[in-house]
Amino acid sequence: IKNNAHINLTNIHGNTPLHYACFHRYLSIAKYLIEIGHATLFVSNRYGQTPLNLCSSAEICIQLSDLAKEQGQDEQIIPFEEHDRCPVMPMFDIIGTSPTKPIIDIRELQFEHCLYSNHRHEMWQAVYNNTSIMAKIFKLHHNSYTSASFQ
Repeated sequence: IKNNAHINLTNIHGNTPLHYACFHRYLSIAKYLIEIGHATLFVSNRYGQTPLNLCSSAEICIQLSDLAKEQGQDEQIIPFEEHDRCPVMPMFDIIGTSPTKPIIDIRELQFEHCLYSNHRHEMWQAVYNNTSIMAKIFKLHHNSYTSASFQ
């Protein structure tokens, strides 16, 4: 949060940090995420569960629900399908009004940190034209990456 992390990012299962705080009974962390980080309490994961569904007690559910309402959150549950794993901005919104430049030179990106890595690709949080983006970098073999640009 201190470093402007995207607090509502989800993993492959659609779980946010708030889902995990609730599941593991970290009430103080859950409250902090809602109060300071503005984490969304009423967002469901891939299995239709909100952080409240993962709470171990009704008392915790009530405390977190009241706190979220105090923060101005709408109680309507946001289905998993209506939010993404990453906040995605269409390429033409980053570049300009039309998708005239579908390729970005990788040297134009400011990489902040790696979010995920496997044998085929890495997901990075990066900045392009003063806009926070997610960059998927494909590995050709070993640790070499695609040529100087990616789509």
